Amino acid sequence: MRNEPHGFGAIGRTKRQKRHMKKRKTFHKPVRSQRSDPSRRTYKGVVYDSIAEMGRAPELDLLMQQLGPMWTWSRQVKIQLGEDFATKVDFVIYRGDEAMWAEEIKGFDTPQFKTVLRLWKKYQPMELRILRPRRGGWVTETIERNNDDGPESA
Repeated sequence: MRNEPHGFGAIGRTKRQKRHMKKRKTFHKPVRSQRSDPSRRTYKGVVYDSIAEMGRAPELDLLMQQLGPMWTWSRQVKIQLGEDFATKVDFVIYRGDEAMWAEEIKGFDTPQFKTVLRLWKKYQPMELRILRPRRGGWVTETIERNNDDGPESA
């Protein structure tokens, strides 16, 4: 009479298994990882892509207070690299209406970011600062903009 496979619905379970399932209250609750929890990546009501990126936002607020009212920053700014490629950088820092530099928060380099980096070095729209979180601080790599306008001619 009980030849049905166990684990598929209530039909194939014994009374003992059903009692055990009632005792286990977390049986069917989905496990939410800390990484996907938006409350851990929220600052001033904005949900950021990563915890490290969210951690940089209050630092930028403090920096802007120190530099003065002309300085501002924006997040997720689209930058055109060449005619047929665009990317979004995590932050762009402005002085007045002029973009001064872009910041990209990176835990590790992806193949897509390596392409962006190669194109950034070619077209150089502005200075790029790559920040990598390390032991409560940042390791910064800077891709400086050349003085000439436009891409290098090959």
